[in-house]
Amino acid sequence: MQAFTPLRLILKMRSPVVLTAVSPTLDGILFEALKQRAPGKSNLDILSALKEVLAFNASLGVFHASSMRFGVNANTGLVALDYYRTDYLHEGKRSSSMFSPNGKNRYKKLVVTGGPTKRRLTHRHAY
Repeated sequence: MQAFTPLRLILKMRSPVVLTAVSPTLDGILFEALKQRAPGKSNLDILSALKEVLAFNASLGVFHASSMRFGVNANTGLVALDYYRTDYLHEGKRSSSMFSPNGKNRYKKLVVTGGPTKRRLTHRHAY
């Protein structure tokens, strides 16, 4: 059994953080921070630098800080909102494994007006 040490990291944000179904991970945020500080470095160089900061499990291929919770205090909290982003129906999204029947073995019709690669606004719930 692994023994983990709790860590508290306080970040001063310049913009609101939108949490969708897939929340950001600590290793992902630190990777992006390192990439912003050294834009000329390759991803492999940045991963090497990240391995100096976070413990890395080589057998599983993951960093030990791969999940994150966001704190709430008296001044700031989580607000339910709608999140819109541009998206398109790439080949992976149009595969039959992404769909299931919705009653009486009928499948929902896929709207591809303007072609399957036309950019669309997608609506998701977020905090």
